[in-house]
Amino acid sequence: MVSPTGAGHKKLNLSLTGQGDVLRFEISPDSTRIAYLADAETDETFELYSIRLEGMEQTKLSQTLVASGDVHNIPNEPASFIWSADSQFIAYLATQEKADQVELFTTSVLDLSNQKLNIAMNTNGDVTDFSWSPDNTRIAYLADHNIDGIFELFSVRKDGSDQQKVNKNPLPAQSYISGFTWSPDSMRIAYLGDQNTFDVDELFTSFPDGTGNTTVSDTLINGGHVVDFSW
Repeated sequence: MVSPTGAGHKKLNLSLTGQGDVLRFEISPDSTRIAYLADAETDETFELYSIRLEGMEQTKLSQTLVASGDVHNIPNEPASFIWSADSQFIAYLATQEKADQVELFTTSVLDLSNQKLNIAMNTNGDVTDFSWSPDNTRIAYLADHNIDGIFELFSVRKDGSDQQKVNKNPLPAQSYISGFTWSPDSMRIAYLGDQNTFDVDELFTSFPDGTGNTTVSDTLINGGHVVDFSW
């Protein structure tokens, strides 16, 4: 870290293993801490850490990993960890409990309590994307819980309670949800998917508990798709 004037250089990460690297970092919304992803202790085993900007209170946010597990990171893909807007929690994707299954976890920065948010998945299931609600109460995520490769949209409270499927159930065979975003007031989630007809991507909104599911896009021409959206 360095001040805007270029003075006061300070190294914030732990001492790294011989081949260790810091891959990503995110400053908390209240600008008091930095979370970072590094293989600080074991080469190629990436874990999640946090430290205050002044260099104090270094803590590990991810929990003990299974053999060959790590906190998920794919270059040029969505961030594998995200701060809550109140800076009290961080959510992250990791192969923490199973080496071949990416799941969603939260850690409290205050007491380091850790919680898995997704429910039990099929053998090949993974969580691929997630987002905090603006009011910090819930997280929405995409996962192929039930059928490998069929990604559906779920929401859950940050303590792991009140797990809900957001999209209409069931989806047509081979259909999936491809993208989503929260409304600014956290009341609804908008998402893209071929929920009504296979290979016809339309725009929908729903309450986080899956009720009030509504098709927002108009009737599409033959072969038409909704490709992007914004609140």
